[in-house]
Amino acid sequence: MLVAGAAQAAPQALLCQQKVSNREWVMSEIIFILDDAQGSAQVYDGVIAHFVGKKPITAKLKADGKTVTWDVRVRGGKSARTGTIMYSATFSADRRKVTLYGAPRGYDNSTNVRGTCVEMKDEPGKKRKK
Repeated sequence: MLVAGAAQAAPQALLCQQKVSNREWVMSEIIFILDDAQGSAQVYDGVIAHFVGKKPITAKLKADGKTVTWDVRVRGGKSARTGTIMYSATFSADRRKVTLYGAPRGYDNSTNVRGTCVEMKDEPGKKRKK
């Protein structure tokens, strides 16, 4: 007997870590929430926390399920300058390795780093019971 509709996989939350210097556009830790069934993604890191807020932002998950892209609008400290940093992440097939790219739109300087990812057991942002 067949059951109508396949069970949908839950979104996958990944914590990715990479070695970066203080002058990199990419943070040392980034959280990705990937929902293959919906074809959607969310991302959260220190840049987003500082410039956007305390929740993940929506990103684009390409149809291949391996590439995520997102932009973050940033503002200078004492200046009124604003800009946009473009990001992309490309995962290995098992999503244990990631290559991250970050660059301010309209400038030549960019960051390209590699990192490793682990699946998070708890939902990001969800408080644990003690």
